[in-house]
Amino acid sequence: IVHADTIKAYLFYGDGCPHCADEKEFFKEYLKENDDVSLVKYEVWKNSDNRNIFSKVQDKLNDHQTGVPYLVIGNTVILGYTNGITDEKIERFCNI
Repeated sequence: IVHADTIKAYLFYGDGCPHCADEKEFFKEYLKENDDVSLVKYEVWKNSDNRNIFSKVQDKLNDHQTGVPYLVIGNTVILGYTNGITDEKIERFCNI
C-alpha cells in the first residue's frame, strides 16, 4: 500500500559493489518495518537505460558526484554507504 505521504527513495547502485549490497540489505530490513517509505532501485553499471536515468537525475539535482550507492530522497543525495553511519542518516531523514 502506498500512502499519500509515502517517502520515495531512489537508489542507484552497481551490481557487484559491496557498499551497494550493504545498503540494499539495510533497506530490505528497514522497509519491513517502515511501510511509509518506498524504494526504487536502478542498477547503473550494466544497464545503460538506468545510467541515462541516473545522469538525468544528477543534472536535475546539479549533483554530479561519481560513485554508487547514490541515494536520492527528495532533493537530498546520500552518496556511499557505511554501516552505523549512513543507515542512521537514512533513518533520520526518512523520519522527518
